[in-house]
This record gives sequence, structure tokens and C-alpha cells, in this order.
Amino acid sequence: MKKETIAIIGTGLMGCSFAHGLNRHFNIIGVDSSKIALEQAFHHGFIHTCEDIETAVALATTIIVATPTNNASSIISSVLEMAGEKTTVLDLCSTKQNLCTALSSHPKRTQYVAAHPMAGAEKSGSQSASKELLYGKTIFVCEQHLSSDLALKSALQLFNVLNLIPQYLTSVEHDKLMAQVSHLPQVVAFGLAAALSQNSEQVIHAGSGFDSTTRLSGSSAAMWVPILFQNKENILELIEQINSSLIQIAHYIESEDEPALSGLILKANQVRSIFEQRNIKN
Repeated sequence: MKKETIAIIGTGLMGCSFAHGLNRHFNIIGVDSSKIALEQAFHHGFIHTCEDIETAVALATTIIVATPTNNASSIISSVLEMAGEKTTVLDLCSTKQNLCTALSSHPKRTQYVAAHPMAGAEKSGSQSASKELLYGKTIFVCEQHLSSDLALKSALQLFNVLNLIPQYLTSVEHDKLMAQVSHLPQVVAFGLAAALSQNSEQVIHAGSGFDSTTRLSGSSAAMWVPILFQNKENILELIEQINSSLIQIAHYIESEDEPALSGLILKANQVRSIFEQRNIKN
């Protein structure tokens, strides 16, 4: 039986991780503005063929847009205009409110599924891609009531193959949540590493604590700058909270207020414990 064709626009970390998990079940076409990225994706065996966007859309029953957030809206809009009436288009962007607003009045909005997998790595590119990155992870679907039954069914079929677990929420809820659990930790990692940049030669003496708290600082600026700008209102509000916490800590240290500092650390311990218990359950 002939395999269905899926087009993946953007052959970086996330696009190729999806391709890796799907390429045994579907024919995968890769599309990318970077010839080098396409060659790497093909060399690693993630995609079967490379095509221009018009050809890929004409051949595919499902199109996955895995590009940076700053140009996703225009790409999705163009793809929807070219797509046949039974074609499903979904994206993997980590911000959703601006995207969903921009596409809300598109004539083919029902063919679009706004999705975001809670998976990633600090290293970008197809060389870091793997289907294991997605296994058992949550994938958020936003404004699902605006997607047709056919589009949702097509998307859920792919999620099932990838062992992704769908959860549903609004784009506003999504972006607030991502600011807390994804975007703020990224900002803190960047800030911590940048604060030590004048003494960067000293990091050769650092241990596991430095490693675990700055791992995310190795992430790509090309990916993260657009994300932080797209979700800036939520992120800036949380940065204010971080600043307040640091001022509190500085005050407790300066005044040697052991009970207050211990209480703050205990609260931090409790948050970490909740996260660890979730991982045990999963």
C-alpha cells in the first residue's frame, strides 16, 4: 500500500525529530531555505526527498511547519492558500497567541492545527534530532474548536505514532504557561552565564551545579530571540518576580536572617520536589 506523504518545512531539531519518528510510516519530504540543513537532514536519514515548498504542498496530505516563530505565520498562511481542501497544516511553535490571532480569519483556518510539543534540547540542528526527544511528552493543541474534525484526526494520528500526549488549552493560557515553565528558565540560564562572561576562563573549574543551571545557555539565539519577543509581556512580568526574589535573597544574606533565607530555600525545594514527583509518575 502506498504510504501517505508528509512535508516538513524546517529541517532543524524539532522538524527532524518529527521526521525521525514518522519516516517508517510515511513518505517524508523536507523543505528548508538552507540547502545545508536539507543535506544534513537527508544524510542523517530523517527525510526521504527534498522539494520546493510548492511541490511539497501539492504532494503532501499533512504539512508540518517547524520554522522559527518569527516567520511561521506568513509561511502557514501561504501553505494554507496552496493546500488542497483535505490537507492538514500544523505547526510546532512554542508561542501561540500571536500566531493564532494572525491566522484566526484565514479562509482555511479549519485546516490548521496549532500544536506545540513540550520537548527540545539546548543544541539545535538535525544532528541533535531524535524521535526519543518526543517519546511520552505532552503536545499542546490550542484553539482546537477552530480546527476541523479531519484536521484534528490527522494531527492526532501523527501524535499517536510519535507517542505524544495531547492536551488542550487556549493560546493565551499556553503562552502564560510557557513563560513560566520554559521561557523564564531559558532567560535565567542566559542571564546567569552572561553575568559570568567577564570571568569566563574560571568556568573550567566549575562542577555539576554550574552545568545543570547553565545547560540551557547553550541554546540558539536565532531560535530564542523571536520566542522571547513574541511572549514578552508574560516573560517581563516573570522577570520582575525573579528580580524581587534575588533582592530578597540578597537582603537575607546581608542581614544574616537564617530563618527567612531557610524558608525561601524550603519553598524552592518544594517546587523542585513537585517536578521530580511528576517525572517519577511519568
